[in-house]
Amino acid sequence: MAPAATAGRRPASSTTASEAEAKDAENLRLIEEMTSNVDSVQERVLAEILSRNAATEYLRDCGGPTDRATFRDKVPVVSYDALKPYIQRIANGDRSPIMSTHPVSDFLTSSGTSGGERKLIPSTAEEGRRRQLPFSLLKALMNLHFPGLDKGKGLYFLFVKSESKTPGGLTAWPMMTSIYKSEQFKGPLRDHTSPRAAVLCADTSQSMYAQMVCGLCQRHDVLRVGAAFASGLLRAIRFLQLNWEQLAADIEAGTLAPCVSDASVREAVAGILRRPDPELAQLVRDECRTGEWAGIIPRIWPNARYLEAIVRPWNTTPTAFRPWNTTPAACRWCPSPTRPPSATSASIFSRCATRPTFLTPSCPTWPTSSSSPWTTPPQARPWHQKVTRPGW
Repeated sequence: MAPAATAGRRPASSTTASEAEAKDAENLRLIEEMTSNVDSVQERVLAEILSRNAATEYLRDCGGPTDRATFRDKVPVVSYDALKPYIQRIANGDRSPIMSTHPVSDFLTSSGTSGGERKLIPSTAEEGRRRQLPFSLLKALMNLHFPGLDKGKGLYFLFVKSESKTPGGLTAWPMMTSIYKSEQFKGPLRDHTSPRAAVLCADTSQSMYAQMVCGLCQRHDVLRVGAAFASGLLRAIRFLQLNWEQLAADIEAGTLAPCVSDASVREAVAGILRRPDPELAQLVRDECRTGEWAGIIPRIWPNARYLEAIVRPWNTTPTAFRPWNTTPAACRWCPSPTRPPSATSASIFSRCATRPTFLTPSCPTWPTSSSSPWTTPPQARPWHQKVTRPGW
């Protein structure tokens, strides 16, 4: 009876794969729907927000708009300073519905680069869960262009920043830190080479060292390489450039150098750096001592299929440091005022995922000097046109 009862049952791995494919298809449909009907989606979302928060103090102070037309007429576009008194009351512990009928669970902080002081952005538990959605959408898009990514790992250089408590006892932290410390980040979709303890280490130098060691030890498993921002990816390669001798020595000895003193990080890395590996150590030395850093990623991580990072208009200054050479670059484009609202994430990825490319905005400050790799000013190109840097 047992064989007959199970004869038509698919293997667990097959079932899991089918479920993953169905989930990816659902996410791709969501992207298409959201980006094909932008106006109607935004109108619906605005209606939901206004209905849910009609009783808030801020909307009452603005005349209580509950429909789109009234909202546009009554609620002004304001600076942070205009909202600061409301936000400060929430930070001080006022739990009344000041700006949201949902309880504020924490604050996201800005970088502080614009005004010299970090701004507090109220967030709710619902919003925290919603921040995880882009990771699922990203996974679906990358599986579309690079099938088989689930067979390997990602070498992502991720770091947390300091957090603090407001007078009212709520946590204030950068958005990426809130994501990395969330329960959702522990899920099976986060198949990285770096152990969680290394990512959560507050000492950036120790964190970088541990993540680099783990990435080197699992070099053949790495199918994708990335960081939150493109600048972080360049810093990681620069770190390798400066520390390859010590990294090779640790790999050869099978133990971490004293420069990593965090006990939890050392314990986590010990599970990956299990034994001496003279062969890998020699490869690191051979590849790094030549000083030829163009194409270093595919040489050390030969199975890497793409690079992933957020590229913003203000941090896409050309650099002669080209560690990826022929490895495709998938760029998560950060929205800017120069980007047309009708652009879809899917089209951006399809343009990015075939060769090492960057999308260029129509930015008046884009470098156009004779030393620039681009010969045509961005104003003369359609916003969506690819730019491939010479030598890639």
